[in-house]
Amino acid sequence: MGSLRVVLLLVCVLSVGSSTIESLCASSGQASSGEAERKKVVVLIGLEGSGHHPVEKVLEDSLDLKTYHCPSEVVEGHIGFDGKFLEFVRSQDYTVFGQVSFPEKRPHGRLVETAHPSLLSMVCLNVTGEIDLRFVYLRRNPTDSVCSAIRRYAKERDEEEIQTYTKVAVDSLMYISSVLRHPAVSHRVIDFAESIQDRSKMSDALQYALEGIVSHDDIEHALGEPVGSGPHHGSECPHREYIEETLKRASAFLEDWMIPEE
Repeated sequence: MGSLRVVLLLVCVLSVGSSTIESLCASSGQASSGEAERKKVVVLIGLEGSGHHPVEKVLEDSLDLKTYHCPSEVVEGHIGFDGKFLEFVRSQDYTVFGQVSFPEKRPHGRLVETAHPSLLSMVCLNVTGEIDLRFVYLRRNPTDSVCSAIRRYAKERDEEEIQTYTKVAVDSLMYISSVLRHPAVSHRVIDFAESIQDRSKMSDALQYALEGIVSHDDIEHALGEPVGSGPHHGSECPHREYIEETLKRASAFLEDWMIPEE
């Protein structure tokens, strides 16, 4: 029930207009502190298995950027997320959260609510002027994402475990959709199938996300480097039909651009 409450709260809050969310963020104690410099914060969002490793490879190996996971001391389940999060991002020139997929932590049988970075708090900190937030959504066929996660991390691969991994994906997609559909939130998309074959397809998203961090020329140069062999596409997957059917039903509640065209 914990994860459901989070999703329902997020849907309620993010369904209001931009001016209303500003007042909600301010009333919750997230008014601007008047800090002169808004620290740039880039957040990669996508299901486990949606391709954050190829993007991380570009960021770290080709662009020589340091990427982070959201530290355990500032995740949603802890009191004082906003202050601890701001303290973390203000300790450096910029922050790129790209080491792990969202939700943070691999499913391994259950949702770990306290391991989910609070995207809602990040949005509020952006709306009230504390940070300069850039979301990048990593788009992949969700069935392939789930199958990739199962292949790498599932232990038993029995029916119960397959159902759990699928439900984790559905909950995560609903949460991500609730955040990214709001007019107060800005984002770009990196499509897995396109970018794994041609890294230049990441250009628009990375130019947006890394504005003021890396020059456009450096990004274009990095994306022109040879592409390595890509990960498996999840074709060998137990109960694939069940996973596909469940995610297809869920897709009716998502934004059209969240699911790649077949």
